[in-house]
Amino acid sequence: MVIENAINIYTDGSSFSHPRSGGIGIRLVFVNKEGFEEIENVSPSGFTGATNNEMELYACIEGIRRVMRHPSFNSFDHIAIQTDSKYVCDYYYKAIYEWSRNRWFNKQGRPVANVELWKKLIRMLKALNRNQKKFKFYWVEGHSKDKHNRAADKLARESAKKATIPPLSVVKARRKLSSKSVDPGCVPMSNQRLAIRIITEYNLKTQRLYKYKYEVVSEDSPYFGNIDIVYAERKIKLRATHCYLVKFNDNPNNPRIVEVIEELPKK
Repeated sequence: MVIENAINIYTDGSSFSHPRSGGIGIRLVFVNKEGFEEIENVSPSGFTGATNNEMELYACIEGIRRVMRHPSFNSFDHIAIQTDSKYVCDYYYKAIYEWSRNRWFNKQGRPVANVELWKKLIRMLKALNRNQKKFKFYWVEGHSKDKHNRAADKLARESAKKATIPPLSVVKARRKLSSKSVDPGCVPMSNQRLAIRIITEYNLKTQRLYKYKYEVVSEDSPYFGNIDIVYAERKIKLRATHCYLVKFNDNPNNPRIVEVIEELPKK
């Protein structure tokens, strides 16, 4: 649905697993003085590693950046950001008015993901306000009949296929031993001790925490082989492929390693 009195930014993000890559697609659409749609497509080189949420956010950031440089920017007072990302539409308001004021933790104390991208999006939205532009996010159902949404999706996939840019975030990742997939919350937090093997480690610089993806290697545990996510303070530095006996907290909304009891032999 094209908003006639606005510059419409149709955005989409795409990510592939084999090979791991991500890309963005942007279509700018506005109705000119003669009543005809003018269209501009954007499908830049993609990233050699990315999550879908990273690409959805980055597509919105880059879309706004392109609009602010567009010759028709000053001809419209309204910017309509049309995306099929529930992640962006559901959380951008929280990012502006809640997370940014709470040092990028949610109400449960859990660190917010993709902080640097959320910060950039907020800066772009504030720039629109400084230029006296109103903005609104519109959710468009993915793979809908909307031709512009479908075009943005195609542009994003094309972008991911020509990935040459290094990943937006650096994650130290190793192969898992378990055949299971990551399932957040599959290991209950109950102050228990478990032997785990670190699969990925990620430095959350803003929140001064580490984020770990791990698999349970305690063979006598009912959670053996489960893969989950946990956080730890900076003093608890664990390494990918290494095994540890750790103690967890008892907060399922904010899972943390509170103590490393010992390092175990590698599996």
